[in-house]
Amino acid sequence: MAISKKLLKEENDYFTEFKDTYFKIDDVYVNTMKETIRFGIRGYANKEARDNCGIGIYKKNYDVNFADISIANFSKDTILKAGYDYLKTLDEFKNCTNC
Repeated sequence: MAISKKLLKEENDYFTEFKDTYFKIDDVYVNTMKETIRFGIRGYANKEARDNCGIGIYKKNYDVNFADISIANFSKDTILKAGYDYLKTLDEFKNCTNC
């Protein structure tokens, strides 16, 4: 599970536009005391770059309140699906596609 979109030069440290940036949730932290989930997102120039060398061009954490997402249970797959669904609601990922 991952998403893809064009990453503008203003959105990364390389000041280069990447046409098919491959974004993957690579870290999840659940804080039951604060009722939040932190999704660590890493972006790669494309899927092949991720598969072959793993060097990311984008990294950001998103903290989400339990109330802002829908999770049927706390299995790995449902948490990841909720994370990707949440990302798609954000302006910076509004034009992404599933891959």
